[in-house]
Amino acid sequence: MLVIKQIWNECRFRKMEKGVVLLIIVDLWWCITSQSWTSSFVCVWFGIDLVKKWVVQKEMPEIVCFLPMELMARQKYARMKGYLEGLLLSFYLMGCLLLSQISHYGEPVNWAVISHTLLVGFDYFMQCSERSVMEENARYRRLEPDVFRKICCPGWYRILYYLTGGIRVLIWMSSFYWCVLQDGERFMSIFPWQWILVLCCSAAGLLVMHVFRMRHIIYTVEMGDYNVGGRGYKDGGI
Repeated sequence: MLVIKQIWNECRFRKMEKGVVLLIIVDLWWCITSQSWTSSFVCVWFGIDLVKKWVVQKEMPEIVCFLPMELMARQKYARMKGYLEGLLLSFYLMGCLLLSQISHYGEPVNWAVISHTLLVGFDYFMQCSERSVMEENARYRRLEPDVFRKICCPGWYRILYYLTGGIRVLIWMSSFYWCVLQDGERFMSIFPWQWILVLCCSAAGLLVMHVFRMRHIIYTVEMGDYNVGGRGYKDGGI
């Protein structure tokens, strides 16, 4: 209950930025008018990352409504917060991608679009949840996430991270190939079952690597005040 209360308090105190509202409006308008899976994917995926980097919180809800936690509770809080954020953004991404196909409803089911939409959403869910916990660790240590990954994570973690990136690129390439056919032919009901099997194996591989990486970065979650100053600490507050 303490963890749930903490997350709920953060949601109540967190203000909705105008840039986020504008992003949602632009994404919905583009997906409906473009009627293109590939262009909608590019717009929504990179739009979310751009806004996450552009929107800078002036004050952190964790400081405003901080509730004292034990270490295990803190780790549980970081994991739950990450998965909730990933779930919300992945559903938003998949909803926008399916919304771009509104003009194709009533036609034969396009299994290429459905399969790649589910896989892209599943991958984005794991990516966002892991990134949320990574940022939680990096803020505590007053580091950038990339620097934290480089100096605080073991070699096997970085290998799995780059393998995941490689599989993600292959998924993007296959999704662009099959879904460009959808954009050109209006509908395509034939999607080889071998491709569906490959996509399922890719999803299983992404899941296994995510579990190992997530367990490690959850284990490295520490206690402390994110707003601690570095002036009184020779080591920068780490």
